[in-house]
Amino acid sequence: MNTNITQVVSKVLIIGLISIVFIGCTLKNKHQPKQTEIMSQLEVRSIQTKSFTSDNELFVHKAVVATLQDDGFIIDAYNQTIGLITAHKEIYEVDEATKSYKTFWRGASGAKGWQTVRLTEASVVVSLEKKSSYKVRFNLLEKGLSDDGGTLWTNVVSDSKIYQTLFSKIDKAIFLQKENL
Repeated sequence: MNTNITQVVSKVLIIGLISIVFIGCTLKNKHQPKQTEIMSQLEVRSIQTKSFTSDNELFVHKAVVATLQDDGFIIDAYNQTIGLITAHKEIYEVDEATKSYKTFWRGASGAKGWQTVRLTEASVVVSLEKKSSYKVRFNLLEKGLSDDGGTLWTNVVSDSKIYQTLFSKIDKAIFLQKENL
C-alpha cells in the first residue's frame, strides 16, 4: 500500500515540477518591445534615411553627434572619412516578473538571467548625395541585456516616429550651426 501512495505522490510532484517549468518558460519580458510588422529592405531604408541641405559636411556630422548626445547616447566611434558614427545608450530596466522566477530556478534549469538593461545601439552614416545635400541614415537596434551579461532579445527599431524625431533634431542643429547660435 505504501508503495502505491509513494508512486502517486512522486507522479504528482513530477507533474507539478514540469508544470512550473513550462509556466516559467512562457513568462514574457514585459520590457521587450512588440515585434513590428515585417517590412521590406526598401521600406526600412526609407524610414531610416533623410537628406539635409548644407554647404558644410562637418555641420551635418556635428549635428548628428549633438543629436545623439542630447538623446543620452555615448559616442563609441566616429570616422569622418567614411561618414560613420556609432553610439549606444543604456537604460537600467529590471524585469521583476522574470527575475523572481529565474532566480528560483536558475540553478536547477540553467535558465538565462533576467533583463536588467535595455541597450539601444545606433550606427549613422553621413554621405554626400549631391552638391550641398547630405544623406543621413540611422540604424537603431534595441537589446535586452541580462544580469549575467547575455542578450535576451534583439529588435531592429522600425518605428518611423523615432527616426522622424531624430531627423527633426538634426535639422534644428544644422540650422543653429549655420546661424552661429
